[in-house]
Amino acid sequence: MRWFAPVNNGSPTHNGCVAHLVSCLKLCNFPYPDLHSPSAVNVDDFSDWAVANNWSLIDDRSNMEPGDICISGPELNPHEFDHAYCFVAFADSGYAYVLHNQNDKIDKRSLDGVGCGVWRYALRMP
Repeated sequence: MRWFAPVNNGSPTHNGCVAHLVSCLKLCNFPYPDLHSPSAVNVDDFSDWAVANNWSLIDDRSNMEPGDICISGPELNPHEFDHAYCFVAFADSGYAYVLHNQNDKIDKRSLDGVGCGVWRYALRMP
């Protein structure tokens, strides 16, 4: 994520969940938004970019598949989004294993908002 550091006060990981996912997409030769666009660094803009590029919106988390990009937000504001991460597998009830910028390996994360934002929906590449 070195490309992201200059636009984020020199830090490639602080507040860089979308940049992390876009970097993963780029390194895997999957479609990704322009690195100089808001879609490469902002959750709302990335989501809009994905939908505009025919990604499916998954609104029932039981339908998630490995590789889906999850969008979460604060429990008290259902219209605000604060994190994006890649779904890997379901874990315990209400939890999933995910890949995101908050850890350097697969991490267990609450989908129900325990200690983090609530899962809102997932995006699936065509």
